[in-house]
Amino acid sequence: MTYHGAVEDTRQLIVGLVIVLALLLGLRAACDDVVLPEEREVSRVASPDGSADAVLRAVDPGATSAVAYHVAIVARGAAAGESDSVFVADGVDEGAVRLRWRGRTLEVRSPGARVFRSESRARRGDYAVRYVR
Repeated sequence: MTYHGAVEDTRQLIVGLVIVLALLLGLRAACDDVVLPEEREVSRVASPDGSADAVLRAVDPGATSAVAYHVAIVARGAAAGESDSVFVADGVDEGAVRLRWRGRTLEVRSPGARVFRSESRARRGDYAVRYVR
């Protein structure tokens, strides 16, 4: 290989690396623009026996969708996550979702809500869930 051939190969290698670096930086910038839903705990109500909490969370996916309200039953003091949700609805104001324990049954009241999930049994413990319109 001649000196000029080696210089040309090095130049092509550098150009290739610059292109790869530019692509990686572009992908990183695109990932920075991803907006994750904003979640916050609205209220927490302890079960009568004190071993569990009913947790109401507001999940705001952004400007194009309504705030959804998730209800979960978790161990006392534990954080609630998406997979814990036994009730999910939107179309109501924050104060319109009410939680009340009746023994081992959690009543969820949310008149006028658009309900997406309403399970009759909690995944944690032996708790029932009842949606009251």
